[in-house]
Amino acid sequence: MDRPSLWTQDVWVDLGLLTFARAAVTARDGRLISKREALELLPSLRAPGEVVDDIRRRRYGDPAPVTEEWTRRRAGLTRSYLGSAIDGLVASGC
Repeated sequence: MDRPSLWTQDVWVDLGLLTFARAAVTARDGRLISKREALELLPSLRAPGEVVDDIRRRRYGDPAPVTEEWTRRRAGLTRSYLGSAIDGLVASGC
């Protein structure tokens, strides 16, 4: 999770969260899910709701105007979530 400035980019946020959800299902069930399925799963994995909503809007809806403040906040929420979520997944032995 080094280089926090990378997490201000949409692609890092999207793929970071979606890849985590897909990896969690693969580890748990041995199957690969689509990115769209991963997006729907993220709330049950306790991902930050406002970030999940942002991804959904940008990918499948009408993206809201982006402010620098939101970009920084989203980066922090994503990094914070993924750090502990990955640790938890590894610790669970899945």
